[in-house]
Amino acid sequence: MAERSYPFVKPASQSTGYGTTTDAEYSAMMSKIVLSGVVGSSADSKLKPFGDSSGLFVKVPAGEAFTRGHFYTSDATITLPIDVGTSMPRLDAIVIRMQYGSINEARIYVKKGVPAATPVLPAITQDPPTASGTFELLLGSVAVAANSSLITAANVVDRRAFTGLRFDNLPGMPATFPPAIHNHDTQYYTQAQIDSKLMGRTMIIRTGVVDVPTLANNATTNVVFHHTGVIVYGFTVRGMQGTPLDNRLSIGQNVLNDLDGGFSVANRSGSSCPATQITWAVFVEDTR
Repeated sequence: MAERSYPFVKPASQSTGYGTTTDAEYSAMMSKIVLSGVVGSSADSKLKPFGDSSGLFVKVPAGEAFTRGHFYTSDATITLPIDVGTSMPRLDAIVIRMQYGSINEARIYVKKGVPAATPVLPAITQDPPTASGTFELLLGSVAVAANSSLITAANVVDRRAFTGLRFDNLPGMPATFPPAIHNHDTQYYTQAQIDSKLMGRTMIIRTGVVDVPTLANNATTNVVFHHTGVIVYGFTVRGMQGTPLDNRLSIGQNVLNDLDGGFSVANRSGSSCPATQITWAVFVEDTR
């Protein structure tokens, strides 16, 4: 059985370069340690695509990311041209595309979708590490309206996933983790303050179901729901019919308003997660 170890600087005593590594080997090694994703969090704008109504353009701020073990960095805002809209709308994807072979680099790229009455995002390529493979990290989606000549802020959706250390390869880790959703006010209230806030108000729970599409490993999607009522007090999610949330999925930052809300869903399990449904619940003041 042949032994192999890398990476090493070639010793002066060796002429063969044993211990040096290929791109694919380095990618395979580092991707066992670091998850592909943007360096940062949903609270910042690093590599977060946006439109500003300046024309058919999407702009991506400076930032850093890991793509299949390789490091990507940009120190200035990048402006990407978007192809003009046709007679039907389409969805384009903003990705960091890493390619081996004759290219050997990672660059931000617009992956054009197919115009359709109900457009879908183009498939994101995530080949395993090979000498000629391609890996794409999704940053955002762009809704290009029919015959559009302008990209607004509302046309661009943040779809970033964020990097972190892998734990699924560590020995002794449990196979599943119970969901732990923490969406609470950081202020502590006295009993008198709570009584004052709730005095004369009737609390009710609004619930519903949202569909979550099939998610590849390290993929993230945003879902939106609508409810009736005002003054949102809290938010929670569960699996269908009260079952626990699929342990392959994690819930990210949520936004709640008087009539609607939304949250992000990410897959960090190491494998694809099939389409599913999530039950949401919000606590509102009954104004009837």
